[in-house]
Amino acid sequence: GAGKLFKHGEPYPKSVEFEGEGQKINGGVWRYHPTKEVFEIVAHGFSNPWGIDYDAKGQLFITACVIPHLWHVIPGGLYHRQAGRHFNPHAYSDIRTIAEHRHRSAHGGARVYLSDAFPNEYQGKLFMANIHEHAVLTDELVPNGSGYVGKEHKDFMHANNEQWIGFSMEIGPAGNVYVLDWHDAFICGNNVQHKETGRIFRLAPNKSLAKDWGGRYEDVDKLSDTKLVNYQTNASSWHARRARVVLQGRAIKGKLDKGTHRSLKQMFRKNKNVDHRLRALWALHITGGLNESDNLKNLSDENEHIRAWSIQFLCEDKNPSNRALKKFASMANKDSSPVVRLYLASAMQRISQDNRWDIAAGLVTHAEDADDHNLPKLIWYGIEPLVPENPARAMNLAQASKLPLVTEYIARRATDARQLEILSRALGKINDETTINNMLRGFDTGLKALDDAEAPSSWQETYKKIEKYPLAKEIALILGDTETNKALITTLDNSKASNADRRSALKTLASKEHHALKDRLVNLLDDSNLSNDSIVAMASYDEKSFSSELLNRYSKMNVEEKFATIKTLASQASYAQKFTDAIKSGVVPRNDLPAYIVQKMRRIAGPRFVDIWGTGSSIPIIASGEKFQITISTVEGKMLYDIKEFEVKTGDSVSLKFRNMDFPPHNLLIVKPGKADEVAKMALELGEKGISKQWRPETQHILWGSKAINHKEETVINFIAPEPGNYPYVCTFPGHSMLMRGVMKVISRNIKTK
Repeated sequence: GAGKLFKHGEPYPKSVEFEGEGQKINGGVWRYHPTKEVFEIVAHGFSNPWGIDYDAKGQLFITACVIPHLWHVIPGGLYHRQAGRHFNPHAYSDIRTIAEHRHRSAHGGARVYLSDAFPNEYQGKLFMANIHEHAVLTDELVPNGSGYVGKEHKDFMHANNEQWIGFSMEIGPAGNVYVLDWHDAFICGNNVQHKETGRIFRLAPNKSLAKDWGGRYEDVDKLSDTKLVNYQTNASSWHARRARVVLQGRAIKGKLDKGTHRSLKQMFRKNKNVDHRLRALWALHITGGLNESDNLKNLSDENEHIRAWSIQFLCEDKNPSNRALKKFASMANKDSSPVVRLYLASAMQRISQDNRWDIAAGLVTHAEDADDHNLPKLIWYGIEPLVPENPARAMNLAQASKLPLVTEYIARRATDARQLEILSRALGKINDETTINNMLRGFDTGLKALDDAEAPSSWQETYKKIEKYPLAKEIALILGDTETNKALITTLDNSKASNADRRSALKTLASKEHHALKDRLVNLLDDSNLSNDSIVAMASYDEKSFSSELLNRYSKMNVEEKFATIKTLASQASYAQKFTDAIKSGVVPRNDLPAYIVQKMRRIAGPRFVDIWGTGSSIPIIASGEKFQITISTVEGKMLYDIKEFEVKTGDSVSLKFRNMDFPPHNLLIVKPGKADEVAKMALELGEKGISKQWRPETQHILWGSKAINHKEETVINFIAPEPGNYPYVCTFPGHSMLMRGVMKVISRNIKTK
């Protein structure tokens, strides 16, 4: 269909309607076919992938923000997400970055240099802008197994300007690099100060090595087919790519010269340069110059990338022929190239489920792929839906598999589908210890996610054969525990059972956070023999309705029940706000709160509790405590705290002034020892709610912290230094936590209260 170019100032439509099936996407890479009007998801995941490009072999790469910066994108892949969850809960794990190094936070733009102006050391290198370093960086893409490793290459250019924010890259016809500069003091875009200062820079060598061949700067759209075909052997990928687009347009309109396909096929057959052969192959594909016989023949080509791309072409419309499927199954078993096997694994998701089995059977036998970055996971994504459909056949696949992850995940998926009998029987027949261990790992993980799984009828016989394996013993305990849990619930529900037995059952179920107990706790509040234990048990669950139930009953509770209620309401961040409201309204008198609960509430409820409670102390005065003051600032343009470590003594009255001298907003959260990574991850998982919550998750791991503050703002955090230990402090804005960290070292002191 016809396209439209939107000029500066024109409103861009929020959505574009097209004839075709819609697709679910909540982060990822997509493509749209301009003539077939097909919208497809290429891969799911990532975070702000602002740069995308292909290398000479047609491999897709993106750069991202917040999460690690460099990714090799394979059709059908599920990748690391900044936040949220994958649609398929049975993916179990996603593909991670190929970068073996880190740059500072966010990247914008990506172009693989395939031209001739710069020295050869930049050929094939990935150019990208780094927003926080105010620079253009390059990475090296090194083939490794089925994919690549991203190695740090060079800092290509530093802007030496803190407002320079590179966001997009391009390579032009002369081989020069172009970069779009957002040019604004506020890097993250929370507060755009200058909407009219965007600029485009051209980066060129002092002496270009580009050859000024005839027609280099001609209008590509006006060139003959012959010249466009010849462009496929050009040193400049800019010309080769645009030539293919023009050829495709002419083919769609029926205006392609009769000899064009012949010339492209001759180039494909006779050219010795595989990159040029691939360009000819791609040109033939998009102009309708390849038929099924051509693609089937190319499956036997000597070059792995030609074979791989031929697999993709045969599956483009998701209906490969029986001849192609038979060849795929053979290649899955015999082809020596991990690149080809990767394309076969990817292709499985474009093939009907019944036709995947034979391909999967070949792919899982390659023990050399066990540690490959992509293959085990991509194979799993293709076979996952097969397991619940035919669990018996899946057990055979697991037994034949030489890929530990695939074997484990098959067993785990069968457990999720409650196919425990089939799994148990299979385990009883397998002799290979490695396979048994891998399947037990999946069985164990799956069982822990199930509620009350019953032991399959064959389990006792199977267990006798595998009881020497530690995981088998753990599984036996879980399966036995199911019966125990049922007995405990029966005891709890039996009003004629002794109070001691019912109380014991309640406490045991609470220690396991059993879902059946959660559903009974509110009703148990009316049982005078179990009410206090029920209140205590509510602290084991993060259920907001419990706080309302407890507060509605608070005035009629006895002293013991009130004390248990106060401890429970101070146990969960989700309870803390309603507890704070109850203190403000007088439902819970202030005098009911012990001093240590006040201290705890300052931490988990934050400034709102302090506003209501006041700064007056109901906290023990520590005789040997001292006043300790410190100022921690951010470093302008560096995304760092200026103080990485400070020391206080237990009981010190600490006043920490936090000052933001950097342009983006930042916070400073002091967390429990060893919890910085977990808190930072929880902040990322806030997703679209992060801004309203100032990227501060609701968790007891955060002890004290600031609100988010902007450029040149400051705030003060007051607290009493806790027990000895190393307490990290971290900024939890997306992408900041990797660099913005420090540690408060608390050393011991004899504490005496009065």
